[in-house]
Amino acid sequence: GVDALKLYVMVGLPTETAADVEGIVDLAQKVRARLMGGGRPKVGRILVSINPFVPKPWTPFQWEPMEALPSLRGKLAGLRRALGAIPAVQVETESPREAYLQTLLSRGDRRVAPILAALHARPGEWWPTLKALRAGTGTGGVDPDRFVHRGFRLDAVLPWDFIDHSVDKRYLLAERRKAFGEVQTPPCDTATCHSCGAC
Repeated sequence: GVDALKLYVMVGLPTETAADVEGIVDLAQKVRARLMGGGRPKVGRILVSINPFVPKPWTPFQWEPMEALPSLRGKLAGLRRALGAIPAVQVETESPREAYLQTLLSRGDRRVAPILAALHARPGEWWPTLKALRAGTGTGGVDPDRFVHRGFRLDAVLPWDFIDHSVDKRYLLAERRKAFGEVQTPPCDTATCHSCGAC
């Protein structure tokens, strides 16, 4: 009797392979087959929400760049086609442009201030403004790609390092190593675990 089931997935993660992207389609097919067990649907439709990866401060992937927009567009278009062919599966995707803006806001430092002022001056035209800045024809002299598509060195002082989140940076680096090594971290018991430094 459930009207809809929503699956949230990401593309563009630093460790992602082509098989991982194809696995999204496989997962949707398996979920649908399971919910159709016996021929009578248990869920009316499956909505697959696909979002480009946005590197965020104080996460194990804070050092990683966002994937290039053309590559993300290609992955999303391919997923829309493949998932759209599965009955009762709907797809919604977040715009790579919006993910670009999120990444800029997440990873920028004080040099992003002129970019924010330019975006504020033309709120309805935020992408053309960013596009002009990326092409070097906008004002401010700061290329937003510097903050979006460039990785940070692991020993770099990051723009947000001065904020105390109680999460130990060494823990984030260890989690990053685990991610690249495909090692899963079990859920922590907040009553006894002190690995990250937040509890």
